[in-house]
Amino acid sequence: MREFSSFKEKKEVEEMESVAKAADNTYLREELVKYAYSEEIVDKIIPAFQLVYDHNPDLTDVLLELLSAKETEIEKLVEHKTKFEEQTDPDAKQEDVQEDTEQVNLVDKILSEKYGVQSNED
Repeated sequence: MREFSSFKEKKEVEEMESVAKAADNTYLREELVKYAYSEEIVDKIIPAFQLVYDHNPDLTDVLLELLSAKETEIEKLVEHKTKFEEQTDPDAKQEDVQEDTEQVNLVDKILSEKYGVQSNED
């Protein structure tokens, strides 16, 4: 009878562990979907997270916190994307280069008129 009771307890513990692991896998999948946005990507990366979880559950929590922090940073960048957009018009840059060239030519002209110096660029 004792053997049966011990066997029954072991069986119950194994069942509880498998239920807990299934719950953990479901939780892990739900968390990863938040950051990966795709079930296909989650299917590819979840084995690695499961190995980490089996080895050290606390490390999995740290990785999920890291993903959460990075997601927050990305959201902030998206919210303030105007800070990273080009502020000037590319055509205006071309005009600036042309103006600089015209100014150099003007200096050459003045120097040649006053001192008779010719530019080497001509």
